[in-house]
Amino acid sequence: MNKCIAVFGAGLSGQSVANLAKSEGHSVTVFDETVGKKNDFSESDISCFDDFIFSPGFSKKHPWRVLLAKKDSLYGELGYAAERWQGKIFGVTGTNGKTTVTRLLERLLRASGTEAYVAGNIGVPLSELVNSSANHKDAIAVCEISSFQAEITQGLSLDGLIWTNFAEDHMDRYDTMEEYFDSKWALFSCLKKSATVCVSEDLLEFKDANFWKSCGAKIVKVDKDLPKTLKETSVFQCYPHLFNYHLACGFMEELGLNGVDCVTVANDFELDAHRMSKIFDQGGLKVWEDSKSTNLHSVIGALKAVEGPVIWIGGGVSKNTNIANFAESLAPLVDWVVVYGAIGEALNEAFLKIGKESSYYPQLDEAIQAGLRLSNGQNEVSILFSPGFASFDQFNSYSDRGKFFQKTIFSLLKGSGCL
Repeated sequence: MNKCIAVFGAGLSGQSVANLAKSEGHSVTVFDETVGKKNDFSESDISCFDDFIFSPGFSKKHPWRVLLAKKDSLYGELGYAAERWQGKIFGVTGTNGKTTVTRLLERLLRASGTEAYVAGNIGVPLSELVNSSANHKDAIAVCEISSFQAEITQGLSLDGLIWTNFAEDHMDRYDTMEEYFDSKWALFSCLKKSATVCVSEDLLEFKDANFWKSCGAKIVKVDKDLPKTLKETSVFQCYPHLFNYHLACGFMEELGLNGVDCVTVANDFELDAHRMSKIFDQGGLKVWEDSKSTNLHSVIGALKAVEGPVIWIGGGVSKNTNIANFAESLAPLVDWVVVYGAIGEALNEAFLKIGKESSYYPQLDEAIQAGLRLSNGQNEVSILFSPGFASFDQFNSYSDRGKFFQKTIFSLLKGSGCL
């Protein structure tokens, strides 16, 4: 039966699910608040539609979601697509590390001879994958699932789930940490009876072992002794990627796929751009770029990967982060602090209040210059750009921010004769 479907959001996921619905012969109307789009939806419009599909950008407090909250035919893009996916779906959620675990798991599955695809919050929307030749019973979709996507679970059925960790984030969307936790916890209601579930030992800080075991979850502990055959250049040699490696391998073990050469796959694995990596190492100066970092947990992970004295450069736009706690948590791990951007002044005050050397600059390029000046005269020092906050005060994305950092730091290094 052909339906009338309302899709909310004209971005990538919205357009993908709209195309999927159209391919099934349904009539689709896309609503979006962007100027020039159809942006008027009210209670009188509800009776005109059979199904309602939201892109993840719409929070529970958005008037359109509030208006439709009690509708049985309310979907998220992921759930609508999942109902139409013929193969298995493995979900990966958590505050940090989702992308790395998702991509590594896909490659491990392929190494086992399984047809696997990355989808969801990275790669392509699941709707696009469903509407392709990849959609058959022998294929596996490995979906990175954000808390935003997990808020509407209608239609979502999972054959497996990995939960990487949990830490403060998105406090601009959730009123409490409990509400943020519950948004991810909702995925457990989507698990099939035979589902394979692995959670990081990090989650023991929030729920005890008995809780996770009662949910059928395997707690994966991190063995710091990696296989000797893992290359020194492997991204999984250090924290936090070490956790990601063990989680993916632990999940493969739970699936019974023990014959996969995980080390070889890990040796060939490369991180996506702008995730924690060393971009310069010469004359005692190391420069690390981690522009993807948008919360405290990710900054701590980056700092644990850096040895020796550290000049930390951070800042951006806060997501209602507890600034005092942020500064107190980082202070023991850094030697010099350089902050910038919309949150910079408040962050600088928080560090100075607890006696930590800190300086504030409005623009990122000024902060980079200051960080490089601080490195002068140091025998061994690392400059770590792991912002810890969103990029939208000065950049369109963390990717743009990372590119700007690299261009600026290399220009300065070249001008100083280091390149």
